Amino acid sequence: TGMSSDLVNVDSSSWGNYEVDGVDGTKQNSGSNPVWQANNIYDLAGNCWEWTQEAFNTGSRVLRGGNYAYSGSSYPASDRSSTNPNGDLSYNSSRAALYIK
Repeated sequence: TGMSSDLVNVDSSSWGNYEVDGVDGTKQNSGSNPVWQANNIYDLAGNCWEWTQEAFNTGSRVLRGGNYAYSGSSYPASDRSSTNPNGDLSYNSSRAALYIK
């Protein structure tokens, strides 16, 4: 099934691991729920924000996705946030990527 624009851009609550009714979720292992995947890629919505190499300014790096401590309507899958990369928050993570040319 395809992802709708609203599911990605407006409210990803039904697709990812987010807080529910003001109660934070908990970090889950990637791939622990088959509902949270699209095209065999897990955790695009919720669970943990993904660090990118994209600079926001000289002191911040971009995070994408959303996380278990916030709602899917506030931070849907298309969310782009930024923070200082020296921070240590349990809902920030990184993902290994393989580039095939």
